[in-house]
Amino acid sequence: MAIVVASLALTTPARAQDDASRCDGFGLDDADVTARLHDLRARIERDEPDVRHWLTAFSVLHAALLGGEMVLGFTASSDGGRVDAIIGAISSGLGLATLLVSFPPIVGAGGTLDAMPEDTPEQRLAKLVRAERLLHDSADGASFVRGPIASLLSAGYVAVAASIQIVGFGREVGGYVLVAGGIALGQGRLLLYPDGALHDWRRYRLLHPDAGCEPVVHASSAPSVAWRLLPTAMPGGAGLGLTLIF
Repeated sequence: MAIVVASLALTTPARAQDDASRCDGFGLDDADVTARLHDLRARIERDEPDVRHWLTAFSVLHAALLGGEMVLGFTASSDGGRVDAIIGAISSGLGLATLLVSFPPIVGAGGTLDAMPEDTPEQRLAKLVRAERLLHDSADGASFVRGPIASLLSAGYVAVAASIQIVGFGREVGGYVLVAGGIALGQGRLLLYPDGALHDWRRYRLLHPDAGCEPVVHASSAPSVAWRLLPTAMPGGAGLGLTLIF
């Protein structure tokens, strides 16, 4: 454990320093900002519908299961059946709550970007920073959902709930049904989560290693020439000098 902590202590400052140097002196001209905005908008537009369909499908499924378990709980003819229904309803309610609490950032991202103005270079820059953050957060969310921690948390809840049902209330059949259904639904929900945003963020970072920095816009300036007439001291007296500035 001490070795792991020491390693983290050594690598974290290094990563922070790398990020700082990656963003040092970073700037974009307005044409780059506009091009990257179009790229990000296309990626989000491609990935958002899949996540929206996933969220809708599992929200409806958990809500239907919650409603069915509540009906079974109210109409159960025995205490054992009522216990099974209550534990099932709690599980379905928690499943629905986790969907609403950990709402995928990419759902609604397209509308958020469309609502942002982009009439000036500064507005387009702010929109680019927001678009990169939305895709980055969506990629992080997909990475977590498809990762081992979410899978272990889901399986851990099923194990605890089934243990309470079997050991605490002696409902062995109901407990085994909860284990089978909970694993199938919980792990299936995680495995079916669309990971397009994760791959799109990685591709975007390959194209733009500075992604995630907050740049300043270098205003494009057209070449200009100005002239001034200034008093000038000369060996034979005084005169006027012409100065060109370009």
